[in-house]
Amino acid sequence: RVGVLRSQIEHGARVDVYVSAAMNHMDKLERDGLLVPGTRRDLLSNSLAVIGDGSLAGPQSWDGLVGLLVLVVRIAIGDPDSVPAGSYAMKALTKLGVPGLDGEGLILSGNVRQVLSFVESGSAPLGIVLASDAVAASGSGRARLLYIFPVSTFAAPIVYSAAVVASSRRQTEGTKLIDFFSSGSAKRTCTTAGFVIP
Repeated sequence: RVGVLRSQIEHGARVDVYVSAAMNHMDKLERDGLLVPGTRRDLLSNSLAVIGDGSLAGPQSWDGLVGLLVLVVRIAIGDPDSVPAGSYAMKALTKLGVPGLDGEGLILSGNVRQVLSFVESGSAPLGIVLASDAVAASGSGRARLLYIFPVSTFAAPIVYSAAVVASSRRQTEGTKLIDFFSSGSAKRTCTTAGFVIP
């Protein structure tokens, strides 16, 4: 399925800046001339994290993670076809050899917030989200951070890129916004929130 934000831009939505962790969508918009040349910039990096309720102990190793994921019957992730975090999660689970990925072992959601709510409500004992989402959710309820995947898990890092949209009437302001997110103060804030600066 086409990414929702990309589709909106392709259909003329009034957007000034596009930020995405889905490089295929960013690449497609760039190829189609829908982004201002030279404004695309990699801002942040991220990793995946396993969240779970308080009854589960966080694994201390890669083998422990595999054991936990195999033991737990249901895992909530974003829909791999439309949610970048879900796509990365599916790739990681496949690499780990977790069974049941094509059956009832996965609960697919439309966004990361739904994954968090599934774990919070007890509908899923485990969920896989971005590390920054896990940091934001920790201490706010039932869901807690259990494990952060090593960056080496993925063939390519999870990177957030930003670019000014070609149809924007405020391209100068859009460029300044991207410049701000590249500044030292913005990077420090993002690091505190669980992101990694590439």
